[in-house]
Amino acid sequence: MIIRLLNFARPHWLPLSVSLACRVLNQLGTIAILVVAGHYAQQLFDGEQTFLWQQLIWPLLVIGTGKAFCRYIEQLSGHNAAFRIQEDLRNQVYWQLESQAPDNIHLLSTGDLTARVVSDIERIEVFYAHTIIPVLSALIVSAFVTYYGYLLSGSVALILCGLLLVVGLFIPSWHLMRSYTLGSTLRREFGQLNSRLTDIVAGVSEIQNWHAMTFFQQQVSDQGKQLQQYYNQLAKRNGLKDALTDLVIGLGFLGFVLQVWWLEGEVSLPLLCLYAGAFGPVLALTRTFEDLPQTFPACVRVLSMLTKSFDSAKPECNKVKKAEPSNTLLKVDQLRHQYPERSDGLFRDISLELNANQYVIIQGESGSGKTTLLRYLAAIYTPNQGSLSFNGELIDHSNRLAMWQNCCYIPQQTIIFPASLRYNLCLGQEYSDEMLVKALQLVCLEPLYLALEQGLDTELGLNGSRVSGGEAQRIALARAWLRDASVYLLDEAFSALDKQTEKEIRHRLESHWKNKLVVEIAHQAEEVSQRCQYWQLQDGKLIC
Repeated sequence: MIIRLLNFARPHWLPLSVSLACRVLNQLGTIAILVVAGHYAQQLFDGEQTFLWQQLIWPLLVIGTGKAFCRYIEQLSGHNAAFRIQEDLRNQVYWQLESQAPDNIHLLSTGDLTARVVSDIERIEVFYAHTIIPVLSALIVSAFVTYYGYLLSGSVALILCGLLLVVGLFIPSWHLMRSYTLGSTLRREFGQLNSRLTDIVAGVSEIQNWHAMTFFQQQVSDQGKQLQQYYNQLAKRNGLKDALTDLVIGLGFLGFVLQVWWLEGEVSLPLLCLYAGAFGPVLALTRTFEDLPQTFPACVRVLSMLTKSFDSAKPECNKVKKAEPSNTLLKVDQLRHQYPERSDGLFRDISLELNANQYVIIQGESGSGKTTLLRYLAAIYTPNQGSLSFNGELIDHSNRLAMWQNCCYIPQQTIIFPASLRYNLCLGQEYSDEMLVKALQLVCLEPLYLALEQGLDTELGLNGSRVSGGEAQRIALARAWLRDASVYLLDEAFSALDKQTEKEIRHRLESHWKNKLVVEIAHQAEEVSQRCQYWQLQDGKLIC
């Protein structure tokens, strides 16, 4: 895992190197200030001639100014590199999610997914900005200090090296090993709490209607208390680590003084100052280890989503030519849907060819697999058994983005984003106000548009609270008309509409869809178009 994380940092080695160099100089400067002051005090105690400005004030001013400059550059370059690495990692995670969506994302709950792509990735910043550089700088500075101590006294260097290893390596490693499982539990519980809160927000109307808010509040409260208990346990372990560190440093200082006194008969102030300053870098490192029990599990959770190597650049979308009316648009060969860990499946060995200017209505009992089949046709699911072709080209995860440019899928449950009507119609594309109004007129939404106080820029509220279910479906149909795709896949796209409105919208859309391929799931068998073909999905087979 650490190797994979370091690989993400390779493109940013220059600012990280600058940050490391500045941190080393800053920490050496801190030790140098103590040693200079100790050396000057030693001369005063020994009665030697001293020069205040030359031996103390000017050196401290120069070192202090250099420390301030190095500290600024260290923070600037280190955090800049960490945030850029986060940006690269976030982009790769998002593109990985898009390549898997939505056929694999359903394995994660909404809250847990949010925790991974937001808070867990933010946690990784701790590794890059507060772990890599402190570890390397602690090693470098400790090597310098030990060497300098060796020049002054070999026994001092030996004692100092042993204490630095205990404080900077053994105690933090022991703390990390005993707290890692607790940190993993914390990140998992945090994701579950996110899921609970997300579910409550999404279903607040039903929860209030069924007078169940007290029940859900109690669940959130219990989960929060459990999370707080884990945080308390981690705080106790951090406290124990700090206590052991202070105990080792205190006992080491006492042993250090006795050893020097026994060997040399006196203790020099420069050596004491060297000892005092030597633990600064490793103490900063031990504070970093307080976050690692949560940081490393967060890294594991994020990296587990990157199941394959990814280029940080946005993947190219293979362009697919608009199909001619005479061409076969969609072809399915020996398609089979198998349930995980079960021997049976929804359907098996389905083969069909769908052309332009074809209108197919698929019917069947509830649970027969109609929606699943439509998702295969939309390349939302990619076949593990069988194949899907669009315009003569086999479709898989690598090129289905190209197919989506020419395919419009309307699901059973229309998603209305908590944004403006314009946003919900355009979804990132650019259309003129005239086109948007025309789309609304086409789906009989002009009265809604005229009633909105800010027109197209009116916010529709959380989960589309300002529109009804039928209006939401018509917004989805307006989106589809604006796309002007070659293929339209409709999953009960008219189910929330009254008969008269449905008939009027179908009549208006028919002229637009006359040269298109339309595949619709509808329970009702009424004639919706003169070119309709009615197919039945029954017992795992498609009867045309």
